[in-house]
Amino acid sequence: MLQNLFKSDSGLVLIIDRTQWQNTNILMISVVWKKRALPIYWHILSHKEAGNLTESKAVSPPVIRLLKSQKIWITADREFHSIFLSHWLKKYQRSDVYFVLR
Repeated sequence: MLQNLFKSDSGLVLIIDRTQWQNTNILMISVVWKKRALPIYWHILSHKEAGNLTESKAVSPPVIRLLKSQKIWITADREFHSIFLSHWLKKYQRSDVYFVLR
């Protein structure tokens, strides 16, 4: 679906976020499309607290591999250990993956 929606030369904004839905804690990556965030990958957390760096690093690679033909901007707030996540993204990711972390 993503490959059909987006041209290979366009850039995508991805959002890493955590949400609580009833008693379920979900860490997800969404793609911004027409002023909406569409969840494309998620992980159910076994705890109620915020996600940790290990969990943030675990959800990123599958999505980045899926979108290998796209220029990507990853956004996240301070809950995602921004400094450490930014170092990991710079070291691990491709040259066309950018990030804006609060």
